[in-house]
Amino acid sequence: MFTDEESWPNITDFDGPATGVWVLHAQLAYFIRASKTTDIVFSIETPLSDYSRYLQLDSTLQNASPSYPDLHGHIEKRWHGGHVQLAAVYRFIEYKVNNEKRIIPGYGFNIAASQTIVQRDLLIGQILLGKGISRYMVSFGGSGWDAIPDLQGNLNALPVAGGFLSYQHYWGKSEFSSTIVGGYANVDNPFDNPAVTLFNGFYGSLNVYWNPLGPLNFAIEGIYGTRYDEFDRFGDNLRLVMVFEYAF
Repeated sequence: MFTDEESWPNITDFDGPATGVWVLHAQLAYFIRASKTTDIVFSIETPLSDYSRYLQLDSTLQNASPSYPDLHGHIEKRWHGGHVQLAAVYRFIEYKVNNEKRIIPGYGFNIAASQTIVQRDLLIGQILLGKGISRYMVSFGGSGWDAIPDLQGNLNALPVAGGFLSYQHYWGKSEFSSTIVGGYANVDNPFDNPAVTLFNGFYGSLNVYWNPLGPLNFAIEGIYGTRYDEFDRFGDNLRLVMVFEYAF
């Protein structure tokens, strides 16, 4: 429920924008149709601990299996040609110190929206803000950025921010379209040492799609990304992707 499936750009990159929210887990949800244009959803979802980094620096701290589900809720408002969704999450990050179980909270918000502009053109955006919820962002899922130890037997949830903005343009009445995406992600370092951030990065992509038949697509896409790590080291990469796609 934290993910907005309608706010996802048309790109070849399988995971989507690295700075976007795209996590789907087993869930139990309660749906409310508040009006013809408004939906409200509450859910509990399968929890997952993701704080593997730097545990070797504190031998007293150990992983603990999650005992409580992640709690989610969102409200979506629709109108002609567009929508906006505000989602919230609250989760319990569990760990052990000398076999004593402890819990710290994780929480955050995801605002996602889309709007049709000039006939078929589509503008899409997402903004994520929170603490201890890095695993919900494509860039960080499975990387251990939800929390880090402070070397005093405590686990600290990490502040995270990110999002993207995309624009899909159709070339006249033809079956050609292009999508440009720009995104940003940041994981703050609560200790400001050795750097004030643990991750700071940019994502950008540009493509051309050709849809000669309904289920058939051809595409070429350029993807560029940059990042600064916890030691303020810089890295970047450029990738070119060509895709032939047939949807059965």
